[in-house]
Amino acid sequence: MANHKLSDALSNLGLYRFRELLSYKQECFGFLLTIVDRWFPSSKTC
Repeated sequence: MANHKLSDALSNLGLYRFRELLSYKQECFGFLLTIVDRWFPSSKTC
Protein backbone atom coordinates (compact mmCIF):
# COMPACT_ATOMS: atom_id res chain seq x y z
CA MET A 1 0.00 0.00 0.00
CA ALA A 2 1.12 3.53 -0.66
CA ASN A 3 0.11 4.84 2.77
CA HIS A 4 2.50 3.09 5.14
CA LYS A 5 0.70 4.16 8.31
CA LEU A 6 -2.60 2.81 7.01
CA SER A 7 -1.04 -0.45 5.84
CA ASP A 8 0.61 -0.95 9.24
CA ALA A 9 -2.69 -0.31 11.00
CA LEU A 10 -4.56 -2.73 8.75
CA SER A 11 -1.97 -5.45 9.11
CA ASN A 12 -2.00 -5.12 12.90
CA LEU A 13 -5.77 -4.85 13.19
CA GLY A 14 -6.86 -7.34 10.57
CA LEU A 15 -9.24 -6.72 7.70
CA TYR A 16 -12.24 -8.25 9.46
CA ARG A 17 -11.90 -5.91 12.42
CA PHE A 18 -11.51 -2.97 10.01
CA ARG A 19 -14.74 -4.02 8.29
CA GLU A 20 -16.44 -4.34 11.67
CA LEU A 21 -15.39 -0.80 12.62
CA LEU A 22 -16.65 0.56 9.30
CA SER A 23 -20.01 -1.10 9.88
CA TYR A 24 -20.19 0.49 13.32
CA LYS A 25 -19.37 3.94 11.94
CA GLN A 26 -21.95 3.45 9.20
CA GLU A 27 -24.65 2.94 11.81
CA CYS A 28 -23.56 6.00 13.80
CA PHE A 29 -23.23 8.44 10.91
CA GLY A 30 -25.79 6.97 8.51
CA PHE A 31 -23.68 6.55 5.39
CA LEU A 32 -23.99 3.66 2.95
CA LEU A 33 -21.49 0.84 3.25
CA THR A 34 -21.54 -1.76 0.50
CA ILE A 35 -19.61 -4.93 1.25
CA VAL A 36 -18.83 -6.93 -1.86
CA ASP A 37 -17.04 -10.19 -2.38
CA ARG A 38 -13.56 -10.63 -3.77
CA TRP A 39 -14.70 -11.13 -7.37
CA PHE A 40 -17.08 -8.15 -7.59
CA PRO A 41 -16.45 -6.40 -10.95
CA SER A 42 -15.82 -2.93 -9.46
CA SER A 43 -13.69 -1.69 -12.34
CA LYS A 44 -16.19 -2.72 -15.04
CA THR A 45 -18.17 0.16 -16.53
CA CYS A 46 -20.58 -1.82 -18.69
